[in-house]
Amino acid sequence: MTTERASLQVGEDMQLQRRTWAIERVAWGISILLVLLGLGGLFAVGPLSSAVVSDEAGLVHLGYERFSRVSAPSLLRIELDQDAVDSGPVTIELSRPFVEAIQIERIQPAPSRELIGMEGGLAFEFAAIEPGQQALIQLFIKPAAMGLVEGSIALRGQSPIRFTQLVYP
Repeated sequence: MTTERASLQVGEDMQLQRRTWAIERVAWGISILLVLLGLGGLFAVGPLSSAVVSDEAGLVHLGYERFSRVSAPSLLRIELDQDAVDSGPVTIELSRPFVEAIQIERIQPAPSRELIGMEGGLAFEFAAIEPGQQALIQLFIKPAAMGLVEGSIALRGQSPIRFTQLVYP
């Protein structure tokens, strides 16, 4: 009986050891996956994080980070096609939900005026953009709250570009 009991004990010990090894392999796999996703940009700047969207007419292109952190600096790059700027000032509008979820640190080039925009958001008028030339407007922002932030940016009179950012704590 003692040999039989010892044999059962060894068998149970081996089953426990195999389960432990399987759990270790799964944990190693998850760890490696998280490291690769982090390097790819899931938690910061990288190829998974960077995105570019355009309006329906293809006149405005928005470059932004899909993933950001609360109070961490982020950049919105608004590129205007040469056909977007005809004559007079150019006005860029930001939706109210987006404006409420961020803090604007600075805008380059500096707008000539700040106005009320779509849905009660903000609008920035730029007088120094030359007609027929491509233009780049950069908004340096900091997300103010964590969670899913949905926003839209539009060239006044054009369809808005909708985008979503996930803001981590």
